[in-house]
Amino acid sequence: MNSRITSLSPVRSILVPVDFSADSLHALNYAASLAFAISSRLHVCHIAPVSILISSKQGNNSDDVSGIANDMMVKQQEIVDAVLKKYPGLKIDFSVSTGIVKDKILATALGNHSDLIIMGTHGASGWKEYVLGTNAEAIVQNAEIPVLVVPYSVKTIEFKKIAIATTFNAYDFQTLFQVTELFKPFHPEIEVLHVEEKNENATLIKLRDDFAKQVKSSITYDKVKFKIVESDDVYLAVHDFIKANNINILVISSNRKNVFEQFTGRSFSKKMVFHTEVPLLIYHDHNKSSFPVF
Repeated sequence: MNSRITSLSPVRSILVPVDFSADSLHALNYAASLAFAISSRLHVCHIAPVSILISSKQGNNSDDVSGIANDMMVKQQEIVDAVLKKYPGLKIDFSVSTGIVKDKILATALGNHSDLIIMGTHGASGWKEYVLGTNAEAIVQNAEIPVLVVPYSVKTIEFKKIAIATTFNAYDFQTLFQVTELFKPFHPEIEVLHVEEKNENATLIKLRDDFAKQVKSSITYDKVKFKIVESDDVYLAVHDFIKANNINILVISSNRKNVFEQFTGRSFSKKMVFHTEVPLLIYHDHNKSSFPVF
């Protein structure tokens, strides 16, 4: 995807943490493609874990510490140059720092006024696995902005079909509004998916119907469809729906502080973050947004 869209996007700044692993660089390419298409600014950050510098300092060799920093700067510049060669004219910059990785990523997002974090599922090996593996959960859970997790298995960058997993709560409506605003320049089909247990109660059925009416009356985008799947295993049902319908992105909204708690009483979100075969976009009710809450 190398074409550009001229309309103003609600995502004006995207943050991509990289640890120089194949997974993180793959996520960077995905982010660059999206940023280029919607004319957003891209900030690439690398954070060296404190343990790396402590190890060098304990060897009483300050040259090692400065050498590590210089190597990181050189690598970052090479990455940026490669991205610009593929996406000429893209607004991109980078930073290198050290500290507690998850805290630094969240602070960088705040300091750069980022609207979206895009990251790989995990790193390659050693400390890199720690950077974007162990910390992925903490970043997704605590970020003040939406997080898009891109698995390495995704080879095609497309925004043709998007699925939003919903329980028909008020914040799901807000998420749907934001997703349509972000992706409507690509004219995707948006499937609002609910997985219900057998013999779903009448209250939830009414919630579903009321939600659909609110969407039709308040959201002008006309390529939104509703799909109800009956299953006692929400993870398997969503996974099968993604495969059967060639979904390009799965969206989850959480009205809880901890996205990794039970989703509608069943294990879901954490499995999806580490096992999804499509990019996973996660919103929280504490995410900052310029959009009105309905």
